[in-house]
Amino acid sequence: MPASRPPRATSRPVTFVRPVRCHPAGPIGPRQRDVDTVRQVLNAKELLTTAER
Repeated sequence: MPASRPPRATSRPVTFVRPVRCHPAGPIGPRQRDVDTVRQVLNAKELLTTAER
């Protein structure tokens, strides 16, 4: 059992290290999408407030 545990521990960081390297370039798209959604939500709120007035 102890011999099988180290490979698992080493395999997990390797899988995590690869995504971390890819993340910096990946989240750029989702972040822009989040900004767009936030803008849409703010615009919707402004429309609601103007409609109530």
